[in-house]
This record gives sequence, C-alpha cells and structure tokens, in this order.
Amino acid sequence: MKKLTGKQTEILNFIRDFTLHNKMAPTVYEIADRFGIKTSTVFAHLKALQKKNYLQRSSKARSITLKKSSVKKGFSGVHSIPLQNNTERLSGKTAAKTIFCDAEMLSANQKFIDSGNYYAVIMKENCYLSRGILPGDVAILIKKPSDICPGDLIIAVINDHQELLECKKIFDEQAEFFSFHEKHPIIFPLDNLPIEGKLIGIQRSL
Repeated sequence: MKKLTGKQTEILNFIRDFTLHNKMAPTVYEIADRFGIKTSTVFAHLKALQKKNYLQRSSKARSITLKKSSVKKGFSGVHSIPLQNNTERLSGKTAAKTIFCDAEMLSANQKFIDSGNYYAVIMKENCYLSRGILPGDVAILIKKPSDICPGDLIIAVINDHQELLECKKIFDEQAEFFSFHEKHPIIFPLDNLPIEGKLIGIQRSL
C-alpha cells in the first residue's frame, strides 16, 4: 500500500475507531465536523484513500468500508493530537503543531478514541523529577476527565499559569492538590476545579 499523509492517517484512524465503537461507518458530514473541514475536502481525502487501497465506498450514506489490510483489532497505531503552548491556551487559538501519540495510551481512557479530546504540552520545569517527568518530556492529557482520584496528576491554571498538580485527597466536596512549585497544598471546591486536563501518559524526547 502507498504511504499515507498525516491527515489521511488521522481520517483513516477516525473511521476505523468510529466504526468499531458504533458498528457503522461515519458519514462524510461527521468526518467534516470532526476535523473542521469542508465536505469537499473530505471527499478528496476519501478518494485518495480509495486510490491507495485503504477503503472502498459508494454514493450511499455510511457506505465506507475499510479494506481488511487496514483494519486492526482494538485500537492500535498512532493518532495526531494538538501540541499546545501557554500562549495559545491563553489566547484561545488553535494549536499550531501536532504530535503523534500511541493509540493504546488513549484507548485506555475511552472506548471510542476521539483525538479532539486530548492535547499535549511540553514539560519545561525540572521540579517534577520526583514523578519521573523530565524537562522536554511531552505530557499527554485528556481534556475532560470523567473523574479525579487521589494520585492523579492534572494541569490546572494558577494565576494565569499552567501548572502540574497532584491530587492528594478528596473530602467534604473539596479536593486537595499538591503544588510542585510552592511545596504546599492547594484546596479547590469539587464543583469549580480549574482543571485543563488529566495526565494519562508521558512521551520521552530522545
């Protein structure tokens, strides 16, 4: 099979994971909505994937069928997720760069992988060494964690600055976090946690 572009890989992964979870293929409109692109662009990508022999489709809705050689059991391969910096976060701009992440890391947290639910940041401080996180490591985070438990590492906004905190305990509708920078506990109400993401994995820069 011919080599795929980055966007073709993302779309193929989305089709595969959507089909595995929903027992039917996505529509062209669902693909366009997921990636924020025009349906005409989706058609162009699907045509290229057909030409490269990764899928087949007809004019009917939900007619996309992956070729056996491109279907894998469970979640595997890589997924592209946005690599965000602090300036982009504060301005609300879309991340300019992406990275590729192991799909197994994402599937451990959700039955259906939607790469839009994840993002990555580069850890620059050396105060996280006690947790095995080195400067330059890429932290993979899920944006909307279903729950926070003691021991979880989360990214929170403290005084307009992204900071990694560790959840220590939850009590009386409050959660106590440890700040690696300030070396003291921070307490937030459970109904107003300033959480931007929960750490699900680290990719080491070599």
